[in-house]
Order: sequence, then C-alpha cells, then structure tokens
Amino acid sequence: MPKTKDPSLAYEWSNFRLCRAKLNHRKGEHDDVLDPYVLAEGWFRFNFTTFELYPDPDLSDDDKKKVNATIVRFELNEDDNLVQERLRAVYAYADGKLTREQLTRLYPLIASEMVAQDFDVKHLPRFRRLLENPRVRDGLGI
Repeated sequence: MPKTKDPSLAYEWSNFRLCRAKLNHRKGEHDDVLDPYVLAEGWFRFNFTTFELYPDPDLSDDDKKKVNATIVRFELNEDDNLVQERLRAVYAYADGKLTREQLTRLYPLIASEMVAQDFDVKHLPRFRRLLENPRVRDGLGI
C-alpha cells in the first residue's frame, strides 16, 4: 500500500516487500499490481521460447487483467534486462551451472514453471543442443 494512500502503514512491517529498486520505482503510488506474497502459485506462467510471462489461461477474466496489469506496470516483458536475466537463468540451468535448488531460491517462478511444464523432458534437450553452438554460448556469457 503506498504511504500516500495510508500514511499509518509507512512504517508497518506488513506493508514492506523486498523488491528491486527499479520495480519499486515503477510501482510508485499505483496499487494495481499483485502482491507476490499473497498470490497463489500458477497465476503467472512462463514461456520457455520467448522468456516472457503471461497470465494462466485458466484464471478468471478479472484475475487475468490483474496479472496483465502487473506485467505491464513492472515492464516484466518489455524490460530487456529482465527478459535476458530470465533467459540466462534458464540457460545456466540447462548448462548445469545452476541446480534446481539454486534456481528455486533465486528464480522461484521459473523453477515452478519448469516443474509444471515438465521442462527437463520437453525443453531441456533443445536448450542443450543450442548450447553446443559456441556463438550461442558466447552470446549468453555463461
């Protein structure tokens, strides 16, 4: 809750969230974003081809709008640095540089989507083939 909307929450621990400064700045005074601490798993889905996020198709139309509003407000798919970070995390996992446990700690959404989408069977072989190309590997910096 922005402190301008409820100043009594300015120093209330339950109103604080650990967040990157860039994302906190984008949120600003807006309250149209979802709180990840109260969200059920699976609202945000992950595309392992584009590395973009999208709402779960099974959500209600209202909840899809909330997910989309969060994606747009935080520029989660427009900010190339964020997309590239997700890409590097997936490739680091495919290359064995990140374990599933490390991925779960650092990128919980990606890790949960790997389980939900059976990544190791459906996607991992493709990523490993791509990593055989030195230009791909060099471009990733992993």
